[in-house]
Amino acid sequence: MSVVIFEPASAKFVEHKYSIVLNQRNQAQADLRETFDELQDRRDASAELLDVRARLQTTFSDKIEELEHLHRQIDRLEPRLSTALAVATQTAPADVSRLAALHRECDQLRVDLRNARNAFRTQGAALHSAENTIRAHEVYLKELEGSEDHLQRHVSKLESRLGRAQARHQRACEERDRFSDAAAVAETATRRLTAELDEITAAHDTAVTASQPLGMSGAGLTLFLC
Repeated sequence: MSVVIFEPASAKFVEHKYSIVLNQRNQAQADLRETFDELQDRRDASAELLDVRARLQTTFSDKIEELEHLHRQIDRLEPRLSTALAVATQTAPADVSRLAALHRECDQLRVDLRNARNAFRTQGAALHSAENTIRAHEVYLKELEGSEDHLQRHVSKLESRLGRAQARHQRACEERDRFSDAAAVAETATRRLTAELDEITAAHDTAVTASQPLGMSGAGLTLFLC
């Protein structure tokens, strides 16, 4: 005779819940790692953009200084040019040559000034674009940081749930072990009783066999044994 041991349904339920929470925790940790990597990439990109903005601001300042220098040069040369033009008809050939050189210098300065203004506008547009990009990165960076905090809180909650599930799982395993131990004891007792019953049955059969030559019937022996 044997005893079939059934595992309590609560143990299976707890193991199932434990597996679900464990998978959720692992997935949340994977999401957290992915978000952290993306956050680090965004931080690196923001740092690079900040460096670009700093360089552009330096170039911007240099262009402003260059532009102001060209303005000062033109301001100094234009009065001289006007004066030279006023007396051009009365000047000697050497003065005419100097006047032509002055014209060329003013023309070149005007070209340089125009180029400086164009570069100034280009650098200003680049700086404005870089600042817009940086602001967009900063906004997204804050969103990622918020996602990181949210995921961290979610992981903490899952860790807490996992701890409780582990405790329930441990209790269910202990309950199953106690049930198994009790069933083993019951099975041992059953086997012992079965063995005793077999011994009694064998003794009974022996007694019946031994009494048959004496003419005792089976019914009489049964009454005698009772």
